[in-house]
Amino acid sequence: MSVFPSTLPSIVLSTRPTSGAGPSDPGATLRAASTLTACRGEPGAKGAWFFPLAREMPWVMLLLVFLLPRAAHAGSGSDSQVGPADSGPLPLLLVRHLFDLRSGMEAPSDVAVSGNGRAYVLDGLNNRVLVFDPSGNLAASFGRQGAGDGEFDAPLGITVGRSGRIYVADSGNHRVQILGSEGTHIRTLKVPDGSRRPADPTDVVVNENFGRCYVVDNDNHRILVFNLSNGRLIAQVGTRGTGELQFNHPFLAARNSEGDIFVVDVVNSRLVGLTSEGDFLRFVGSWGVSRGRFYRPKGVTVDHAGRIYVSDSYLGVIQVFDEQGTFIAAIGDPEAKDPRRFTTPVGLDVDDRKRLYIVEMTANRVRVYQLQEEAK
Repeated sequence: MSVFPSTLPSIVLSTRPTSGAGPSDPGATLRAASTLTACRGEPGAKGAWFFPLAREMPWVMLLLVFLLPRAAHAGSGSDSQVGPADSGPLPLLLVRHLFDLRSGMEAPSDVAVSGNGRAYVLDGLNNRVLVFDPSGNLAASFGRQGAGDGEFDAPLGITVGRSGRIYVADSGNHRVQILGSEGTHIRTLKVPDGSRRPADPTDVVVNENFGRCYVVDNDNHRILVFNLSNGRLIAQVGTRGTGELQFNHPFLAARNSEGDIFVVDVVNSRLVGLTSEGDFLRFVGSWGVSRGRFYRPKGVTVDHAGRIYVSDSYLGVIQVFDEQGTFIAAIGDPEAKDPRRFTTPVGLDVDDRKRLYIVEMTANRVRVYQLQEEAK
């Protein structure tokens, strides 16, 4: 059964919250239980709106899609651009599996690859960063539980600047840590609390040439902009909602070569594109289970060609969009000629050698693939 058949009915099972519905803190269960889950970044701990069996078995959700009659679905306020082929054969971007990164990680959430090919994996439950060489061998690790320099509390997002510096969204400590390539502490950016909730940084994006650091604050539905040279907060963008500069539990983010930022807006089931100055650029995707749409988006990365890759942790697929946000392909299996299925895919990255790194949170690994070409 294809995830994206040519005709796919939509359903309403009270599965998608509207603005203001459901519990307001998607991360409370994570911290209370001292664990990381694939449901980070969205309501669900107590949310009656979510169909419980589908939460644990997303393929049951797909089965129900085919069995239940078509029903109207309320939109999220975003326009989905799915290109000219919202029907017919599904375009695939084929990948070849190279190897997996493991080394005892528990509930990893994000990965970032440096210019020299080293992969930095955020091993959240163990409060550390694992460093792998380009062949997939563990080269180093650093970090431990705590609130001191170089220590973490449920970190969730990581990026590597062109300088080789490492930036970690240290969520439980309400801060971003800037580290050297070997893990030496350089600076801490304290993320200020929101008007009603403590700061909850879940990812960080940097533009070292522009001197800016962008921090995603999940619980406060905003993006904060820091000056990298002095660490000062210079701007913040966003409120809770479905409008152009609004979010509903944003999670991970990525930057393209032009400096534009793409934020995964989890509960609104879309990406929000922003310019380097924080102005609205465009929406990418909308709620749904057909091509160009998301059920529970979690991770995003942009390759050197400007293509945007988005992981859907519930459907287990990764979709690819062009620079304008139009769907162009799904990551596919070259043998089966079908979309590849992944286990709760979350963080993503593409390196200079066109390798795609995919964090599978509940499988406790990072899968590494070589990008090939689109299927004919």
